[in-house]
Amino acid sequence: MSVPVVLLTGASGFVGGHMSAAAPCVALVDSDGVEVDVRSRDRVLKALAKLRFDAVVHLAAQPSVTASFEDPETTYSVNFSGTFNLLWSLKQMGFTGRLLYVGTSEEYGEVDETCLPVSERQPLRPRSPYAVSKVAAEALCYQWSQMTTPVTMLPEKAIVQATVHVDDGLGQPRDQRRMVRDNMKLRKATGWKPSIPVQQTLDDVVRDWEGRVT
Repeated sequence: MSVPVVLLTGASGFVGGHMSAAAPCVALVDSDGVEVDVRSRDRVLKALAKLRFDAVVHLAAQPSVTASFEDPETTYSVNFSGTFNLLWSLKQMGFTGRLLYVGTSEEYGEVDETCLPVSERQPLRPRSPYAVSKVAAEALCYQWSQMTTPVTMLPEKAIVQATVHVDDGLGQPRDQRRMVRDNMKLRKATGWKPSIPVQQTLDDVVRDWEGRVT
């Protein structure tokens, strides 16, 4: 039985890099091997036509909350319009596989700690252009799944316990102090359970950023 090949957008990012190493993936790149900007619908469609894949994991995004306030137009263009361009291009190709869209806990806004862990039943209260763009893209994926490509929406964060040292000079009033996600829906639907220790995850994040800034 052959292993399904996954098309991966945002393959050069932190999560994309780890996924590429863990599973058979093809990155959304052009004929020169350059990662395709999802804001260009023509380039997305042209690249897809030359690739062979069975499913899609959509990670490409402008992920910075701070940058979203500085340049909301780019954030909406990448996160919402980019998602539309991908879905539209897949439809043009006659793609019938499944697409996994990865969301963010920012969509829930400020959540009182008495409401933790957060499940999918938590009301959405986005407080930044980034969060709004992700809510809009998730709604688009849901709408799209009702008529064509099957789309699965996955929250970005699972349950993590860590020691946090706060620099009061870097905080902002809109920051969510603590977020814990409930992953039971995913566990029940797929049989998945965490296999990587939290400490290893934190170490991987640190090493990734050390590599970016050195």
